[in-house]
Amino acid sequence: MRTWLKGPGKAFRDPLPGSTNYLGAYDKSGKLIRTKQQAEDGKLPAERRSDLRPYPQNPYFRSEPVLSEEFRELIYDLVVNHKHDIVSLAAGFSIDTRRVAAVARLKAVEKQWEAQNKPLATAYAEAVLAMLPQTYSKSQTPHESVNDLPVHRATNRQIFYPTSESRQFTREDAAKAFSEDLLPAEKRIPIPQLVQNQRWTDQGKTREERELLQRQADAAEAAEAAAQERKRREDAAARIRVVQGRRWDFVFENVTGAGHRYGFPHEDRKRGHVKIPTSA
Repeated sequence: MRTWLKGPGKAFRDPLPGSTNYLGAYDKSGKLIRTKQQAEDGKLPAERRSDLRPYPQNPYFRSEPVLSEEFRELIYDLVVNHKHDIVSLAAGFSIDTRRVAAVARLKAVEKQWEAQNKPLATAYAEAVLAMLPQTYSKSQTPHESVNDLPVHRATNRQIFYPTSESRQFTREDAAKAFSEDLLPAEKRIPIPQLVQNQRWTDQGKTREERELLQRQADAAEAAEAAAQERKRREDAAARIRVVQGRRWDFVFENVTGAGHRYGFPHEDRKRGHVKIPTSA
């Protein structure tokens, strides 16, 4: 063991900073395989997919990247201090909305514990992060797939749908062919904003330009939602008549109908009706 640590195992005794150090990334002599592809500027290339296998005998298990500490601090600052929308952050950083919400909640707990002088396992967290691949805020590669679309059960069946060749058959037409209530794929994905974000990417816009356009779109959407809420409140206030009383205020609202089942029993509660199915 001592001989191995002085020879090929020296790379694991003194791990490489800023990189994973799994067995699959080194050859039998203890030399990092991807250093052969080292760039001319001397920078170490990023980990390959084969370098992220901690168990050499299991080629199907790969270590997934985690968010770096500075990335999580940035997400918390944007959510809490700058009041950014979680969906827009998920679209801009290519992170799942559930992960963005979890980072904001856990960072809030961490700040609360620091204010209460509770001990934190900072050294343990740093040691674990040093052994895992990390995604940084300046990284251009997406952290994870955030728009995985679950298969709707209405689309499991195969159908033959004749259509005209003189018109374009869109995704909305395909959704209507399966079911009248089924939305197209671009409206059923978790983050529909990524469709427009990809169009901006295809147009050659940089990440800063895409973030600016996304913030403008979010501001316009928020203004429209606020206008609709204000109109709803005004309509509700116009339908209500308030009569001032000595001790209480009486509120009256016109109701067109209470419903045909108001005070009326269901069919299965009536006597003389057959309760069991008679046909299939």
